[in-house]
Amino acid sequence: MRKQIQASLVLMTALSLSAVADEATPQPRRDTAEHYTIDSTRTVVSFEVRSFGTFKHRGLFRNSSGSVSLDPQADAGTFNVVIDARSVQAGNDTELRIMRGAGFLNVEKFPEISYNAEHVSFYDGEPIRVEGELTLRGVTRSVPLMVSGYYCAPSVDWNPRRCMMDATAIFRRSLFGMTGSTPLAGDKVRLAIHAEATADAIDGTPGTTKKTAVGEN
Repeated sequence: MRKQIQASLVLMTALSLSAVADEATPQPRRDTAEHYTIDSTRTVVSFEVRSFGTFKHRGLFRNSSGSVSLDPQADAGTFNVVIDARSVQAGNDTELRIMRGAGFLNVEKFPEISYNAEHVSFYDGEPIRVEGELTLRGVTRSVPLMVSGYYCAPSVDWNPRRCMMDATAIFRRSLFGMTGSTPLAGDKVRLAIHAEATADAIDGTPGTTKKTAVGEN
């Protein structure tokens, strides 16, 4: 009987040590992010430059694409946008020619503008700041975006969940080699992104967002 009791105690001790070891083993972090694809037909990227410190020159890009992931629980997310610089639109033909030219966007040599962010900060469950890099005219620099508007509409029936985000940034164009028309036109550029995105489907089911675990295929 004594040997049986000792064997049971040894077995219980081994099981306890095994459980402790399992708890101590690092587990894959669950990715609770919601993933979206930017709707290029409803996303607008615009900019504004002042001349003589008073007059505003505005323009916009008609073609853009990208993706977004949002994870309020982890205070994390991504925001990636690719802009076709050749789709720029301006107030008149003269302004458009200047914007497309070598002194500004130089669209023939640099047809693509991109913004890539690997971190999104949240407050009370909503994004408030995006930390990313802007690549313009082949130059990449850190340019944070401040979120001024955010809204998500729930999925209804087979219509997927959609989200909208407005974000703005101010940067100096000279840092990207954009020195045309200085000093007549100001150095500061106000960039505004109105992005609308649709939730990525899981197994072909609209309205649900893709969630994966780190390390899973």
